[in-house]
Amino acid sequence: MNYYEKLGWKMGKENEIFLKKGSEKLFFEILERLNPNYVEAFKELLKYINKNSIVSFIPDFFSDGKNEENQTCDDLMEMVEKNDYVELMSIIEITPYDKKRLLDLDEAIVEKGIRLGICLNSDNFKKTCINMRKNFDTKSYELEIITTQSHCIGYENCFSLVERTEIEEIVQINSNDVFETVKSRYGYIRKQFPFDFMDAFAIPSFIVIEIAKEKNYFFKDFSKEMKQILNTGTDLKTFFTYFQLRERLSIIKEFSSKKEYFTKFSENQNWNKYHNKIPFVLNALLFRSSYLINENVLRETVEKKDEIIQNVILNDKYSKSSVLQYYFTFEVCFLLRRIKPSPEKLSEAIQLINDTCVMAGELEIPLDLTKINSEKNLRKKHDKFSKEFKLRARLREKEKLETVFEFPEKFNPVIENMDAEYELIKDGKRLLEEGEKQRNCVFSYFKKITEGKCLIYSLLTEENSATRYTIEIIERNGKFEVAQFLGKFNEKDATSIKLEVELREKLKNIRTKANNV
Repeated sequence: MNYYEKLGWKMGKENEIFLKKGSEKLFFEILERLNPNYVEAFKELLKYINKNSIVSFIPDFFSDGKNEENQTCDDLMEMVEKNDYVELMSIIEITPYDKKRLLDLDEAIVEKGIRLGICLNSDNFKKTCINMRKNFDTKSYELEIITTQSHCIGYENCFSLVERTEIEEIVQINSNDVFETVKSRYGYIRKQFPFDFMDAFAIPSFIVIEIAKEKNYFFKDFSKEMKQILNTGTDLKTFFTYFQLRERLSIIKEFSSKKEYFTKFSENQNWNKYHNKIPFVLNALLFRSSYLINENVLRETVEKKDEIIQNVILNDKYSKSSVLQYYFTFEVCFLLRRIKPSPEKLSEAIQLINDTCVMAGELEIPLDLTKINSEKNLRKKHDKFSKEFKLRARLREKEKLETVFEFPEKFNPVIENMDAEYELIKDGKRLLEEGEKQRNCVFSYFKKITEGKCLIYSLLTEENSATRYTIEIIERNGKFEVAQFLGKFNEKDATSIKLEVELREKLKNIRTKANNV
């Protein structure tokens, strides 16, 4: 008998999740009372949540999973009046490694029916609480979804996160009109905003979509496409990383089709027969890369759409890459399917694709993606564009060469703490020189630097006959990351790999000022 079984938990039939059964029936009775559409939404949720989750129903009142006092919906609603809210459901998402650690805990922890407190530390635990609250303005009962993250999970009567949480999102679902749902971030409800899907957590996003689909054809179609992808084994977090809606819920409700959605939010109004056959996520990328799209590309996208989604976007060897998440564009996904780089060369391939396509756009040179069949072919295009870029810079871009860069305040912690041997490139002339010395396209990053999106450093080492390396540093979610650490001709060697690892470790200890407050 494993640890969970000794605590009275059982494996769920649908998804290997651990369920604290018994109060589940009462949970769904409450949902039926609040809004019948909630019942189906949460049944669907249980099918698709992370299979390493720990799920309990009404844990504070039925920690043993049994409703021995025969509590009813009315009883719990009375408790809301007294206690402000009742926790209806708890979902703790853990990694497979931590799941195994919990299963391997000593059976002696539970003796003679006495449950002793335990505590398990890990890098990241995420908990989603589904609460029932009363809206005293409307006199109606509403669902509240709170998401938190912590580094410690504990057990004393029921599983819970302990110690200080790092991130918190609060979503309050309007029971009368789901499109009036609001959310707030980081703990205290200082100000509520209309719900939008940008940066929202996966579980609240899924629930909102499943409720909204009963009222809106766009969400109905989106839900159908979402289920098709989730049924391939994709987890919710990965899905919403790459298939994210980009507007407020209250705005999207006005649309009844994908065509309305994309033509409304894009400068490109050219919706044709191909777009009707292309899934939502690829259409979203296409409309952001319109300068690279021709009929050849659209035709191949229709023919190979499943390969692009399954072999690139949802490929575990690719999808967990922070570089793919940062450079998540149509051209990257389209060409990764054609080039098929190994996981070890993924970052290098993505940078090469991105740089080539950016230069093509800025040089206004047509680039047919269907003509690129190999990394060698892509690199030829890259080098040709890079040469043209530097030539035009010398001839016509005197203003850029004389530009002294102004770096945003968010990068000050990096600038102030970098070792002296790392030279920060501070003006356009030095940026062009770096590209010429290193035979790379770093000058094409001029716009990115002036927009405050990155820093470029140059490092001259004493090893390997004074080798020089070009480094790009970016900021994402309050953390600094090494986006590129490359030698001459954009090549990596043993020294660059070693130095990159050291720099990544250093940057882990440097956070944005806002994140340090």
